[in-house]
Amino acid sequence: IIKIVEEIKDNKSILLRISQSEKDVGRQLRRIYFVRNKIAHTGHYENIRPQLITHLLDYLVVSYLAISDSATAAKSGHAYSISELLDAYKMGAEQVIHSCKEGPYPSTFVDLLPNAVV
Repeated sequence: IIKIVEEIKDNKSILLRISQSEKDVGRQLRRIYFVRNKIAHTGHYENIRPQLITHLLDYLVVSYLAISDSATAAKSGHAYSISELLDAYKMGAEQVIHSCKEGPYPSTFVDLLPNAVV
């Protein structure tokens, strides 16, 4: 808990945590893609680390959540593609980053959650 408090103690710490998370996710996605390629080209692959499967499932759930949140925020009567819904959520995440760079310290944890820009 102390580490979490340190990571969100001010805007600079929040931005550093976001940056580190982006790097961590990028590395994990490369590992997942490497295993995917091994399976696709050989038909099998042994010794897949359980953590990799856990991360893959986490990313899948977060992606579905982003699509769902964006679709919920979307105007009714307009059809959006999955790509557009993911972009809308990404723009919401970029707004959080911008707020941490330019604005005051978030007053609640909810202020750190992206809101889809649809």
